[in-house]
Amino acid sequence: MEVRRVIELFGNKRRNTERKKVFVDLEGYGEPGYEQGTCVKAVELRHFTDLKAVTDMVFQDNILIIEMSLFSDGEERRRDAVEAIRAMADDRGGLSSEISDRVMVLTPPGIGIDKCRITRRGM
Repeated sequence: MEVRRVIELFGNKRRNTERKKVFVDLEGYGEPGYEQGTCVKAVELRHFTDLKAVTDMVFQDNILIIEMSLFSDGEERRRDAVEAIRAMADDRGGLSSEISDRVMVLTPPGIGIDKCRITRRGM
């Protein structure tokens, strides 16, 4: 098969290789590794004893997304951990919410949680 015919069938990939470069000014941001206050942290809670690390993150005013699908200490201990996390949020003046039976969100004081349901219409 002729080279022109192959290019006609599959297109020339060289056309899309030149892209416009965008300049982003990062001068106003902190140095790499610099904490800028509140941070969103995704945490896997595997054991009840991992609550110590969660407590440390809560007292640093982080927003925590806690995933418990790999919790290995049993269902009753998982429920105890959920209750302990709720109590931590109440003690700090923050909020906690279970997104599902295995995912939980915990926020520091001053940051709300608004659960909303998106429904499809017109489909």
